[in-house]
Amino acid sequence: MKNFSDLKKLIFVIFTFGVTATQGIASEALLEGVRPFICNGSAVVLLETETGWVNPSDPSTELTRIKTGWRMEDPLSGQVAYLIEENRNSWSIEVLSEEGYAKVDCMDIADSVSDVVTIIKPTLDQNISQTQEDLNSVTEQLFKSLSEISELKLENDKVLEKLNKTKATLDAKHNEYIALRSFVTQNPSGALLVLNNLLTMSPSERNQAIRKSTLGTNAINQSGMLPTCVKILRDKAKMSSGCRDRITDFLVVEGW
Repeated sequence: MKNFSDLKKLIFVIFTFGVTATQGIASEALLEGVRPFICNGSAVVLLETETGWVNPSDPSTELTRIKTGWRMEDPLSGQVAYLIEENRNSWSIEVLSEEGYAKVDCMDIADSVSDVVTIIKPTLDQNISQTQEDLNSVTEQLFKSLSEISELKLENDKVLEKLNKTKATLDAKHNEYIALRSFVTQNPSGALLVLNNLLTMSPSERNQAIRKSTLGTNAINQSGMLPTCVKILRDKAKMSSGCRDRITDFLVVEGW
């Protein structure tokens, strides 16, 4: 405990969870169990906990409820002080220490504090209500955001699944193209099979197949008869015997 000779610095802040029925305690719920005093210009606020009276600002101080008030002792220094009710709303702090005896008058201000609380309580309630509404709004928005994030994740998973399927399809087409090119270059008769297959395709399929093959990337850009034969095959699905031989020779060398 601080030196009791400097009573202006003496402030007890003790928290309560129960209800004290002592005379002078304010009826407001916020002040149940609270004992506020003014001593020599300093505030002294006493509150009660489930384990008794305590002083959070100085845990070493031992507080004991007595018939006329409170006994406060610092076990380290041996200093003792009493907060005593002399008559209604009139209190005093008496200090006993090695320095001697001192007394300071105090005033019980529970009723005054109760009036203040009564006045500001509606504003406090309104602020608390508004804070609760804001909290509910934020909570609702948070859950909405979490829901949207979950939906986006599901959508992303679906897109990723589609991309994987597309990649697998492209890989399969690529492998098919590699196998077909190898078949054509290693087997001249294979070129004829490829060309005959082109003739049976739909216009869009045939155009796409030629565009992706060496006919579309190489042969069509050369000079002479070859590019003309490729264009006729692509656009009209026709192929003369001369064009067949020319394209076949090209595929045997360049592959599909």
